[in-house]
Amino acid sequence: MDASQKALTVNNLSVIYDDKIVLRNVSMEVKKGSLLAIVGPNGAGKSTLIKAVLGIISSVLGSFEVFGKPIASMRKSIAYMPQRENIDWDFPVNVLDVVLMGTYGKLGWFQRPGEAERKLALDAISKVGLSGFHNRQISELSGGQQQRTFLARALAQDAELYFMDEPFAGVDVATENTIMETLQKLKDSGKTVVAVHHNLDTVQKYFDEVVILNEELIASGKVENVLNKENLIQAYGKSIGKNLNKDKSVFGTDLNPDGAIG
Repeated sequence: MDASQKALTVNNLSVIYDDKIVLRNVSMEVKKGSLLAIVGPNGAGKSTLIKAVLGIISSVLGSFEVFGKPIASMRKSIAYMPQRENIDWDFPVNVLDVVLMGTYGKLGWFQRPGEAERKLALDAISKVGLSGFHNRQISELSGGQQQRTFLARALAQDAELYFMDEPFAGVDVATENTIMETLQKLKDSGKTVVAVHHNLDTVQKYFDEVVILNEELIASGKVENVLNKENLIQAYGKSIGKNLNKDKSVFGTDLNPDGAIG
């Protein structure tokens, strides 16, 4: 892949927690303008991978590049949407306050958000279907509305590369559809999205690229080439193979005789 077409390059990433290797020698590339899902069983290191790239966790070996440059010089081009469980929803801020936080990275040290940033934040709130909720305290929102709020904050960053940790977790159907439509619009505008995803049934529907992970990289590439029975058994164990044999439509589509999903 030409360097200009790589949104993210990860080289030999290893992460150690309490003398335990959580990720081992993971190398991968993310194509610019793609929607990429990171999948794998619980404890596979999916969220750890994103946090390591972003510098949120330490004890990391390896190197990263964003659009061919060191990640430290590209911070303003990156947006991050954390898991809902990692957020203090009782903190006394409203929806607009949260979304405005997405504009801080491009302001100077002593600048405060002004009218331009407020307009950008309100536009992001509208895009996720929360118009009229901008003064609502986040503790008063439903789970789906909370997730939309942090998606709006990511949009307000106006980034080129978006990292999202389980954006569809615990949301209703309407919110899931809104999130997916928003991600597709980001892709259509040339942006890149890397999302930790837990529902194998919707990988093919929502994403064009996938990384299958279980402490080590199992496979990465186009969904139709990578999401197959052999790779899934290697990541999740033989139990998933039994489920595939019992239910050909476990992913909402049929398994071909050679095990590929299509």
